[in-house]
Amino acid sequence: MRVLRILHTESSMELGGQEYATLALVEGLSQRGHMVQLLVRDGSSLQAVAAKRGIPCLSMMMHKALYPLAIFQLCAIIRKHHIDVIHTHGSRDSWIGSLAAWISPLKPIVVLSRHKSTPISKHVINRVMYHRLVHRIVTTGGELIRKSLIADHGFPEHHVVAIPTGADVERFSPHIKGVAFRREFGVQPDECLIGSVCFLRSYKGLDHFLEAAALIVKQVSRCRFVIVGDGPELERLNGLIASLGLNDRMILTGHRQDVPEVMAALDVFVVSSTAGETLTQTIPQALAMERPVVATRIGSIPDIIQHGETGYLASPGDPQELAHYILELVRDSEQGAVMAKKGRERVLKAFSSQSTVVKNETLYHELLAER
Repeated sequence: MRVLRILHTESSMELGGQEYATLALVEGLSQRGHMVQLLVRDGSSLQAVAAKRGIPCLSMMMHKALYPLAIFQLCAIIRKHHIDVIHTHGSRDSWIGSLAAWISPLKPIVVLSRHKSTPISKHVINRVMYHRLVHRIVTTGGELIRKSLIADHGFPEHHVVAIPTGADVERFSPHIKGVAFRREFGVQPDECLIGSVCFLRSYKGLDHFLEAAALIVKQVSRCRFVIVGDGPELERLNGLIASLGLNDRMILTGHRQDVPEVMAALDVFVVSSTAGETLTQTIPQALAMERPVVATRIGSIPDIIQHGETGYLASPGDPQELAHYILELVRDSEQGAVMAKKGRERVLKAFSSQSTVVKNETLYHELLAER
């Protein structure tokens, strides 16, 4: 396979799972010998992280009022770097990238990643972009999301590809220890630590996780809880923790870089999201580390969490059901360990970051061959 010139674009100003998944894909493709650059918005958090990691990074203004200027700037970038593939990840950069590719004489391939399961608005302008300007839509979830997109929007079968965001199975290894993290926050060896790792957005359903925690401590006093991450919900969650009487049971750490060590410290990993997710990358990360998982039944999460086999699935927005399945794992740690081992096997087979990179690379080559 020949070396490709690839431009990944992301218009988000924040830094969450979607942005880290984009970084991982850029790094993985670079390691496979391709010439990869990242285009971001001026002043974004992603720009700062890319600089620290030594990722070649370009930036521009992406305000809607400046779309025409951004499109022509991107045309110049395509021409200067002889771009073969533009892979977009956000809403604004998808418009800018797809229109620039259409105008450019070089006509690079355009791949658009959908990192969320929220519906695509069915107006005429969106139809033009998704059906005409974009060569392939990649859902970072699994087959459930892919089939839903095809059914809802009338896309041809070949137009939507499922390439789940996977876990780095070397970085997220079951051999990593979480002793230092538990010691840092005073979690005793005989206490069960139940936690979630995410960017603190409203659709992450952390209210329901806290409400489930309040139900759990009434039945099992040896449980502690932790939420790792930062975001706009932080202040409100602090207030809810106080109102539920969980101040001595709940830990909020803010953003941390040592996510594998955090995962290793947990006895149960929880995803309580109520909307928006395709397949949050923390689930394959937790399973890669053989951590028992309870997650909500949304998006493509059921593609990786097979209820009762690789974890438990609860109804979104139902803290009682969430608490029930968490307690199942607290009371039967052996069953949790069996499911977690099966979960790692499933990640190794279909949900590793290494397979994510190869599948995207293969897609690029197929599209260029078709052209």
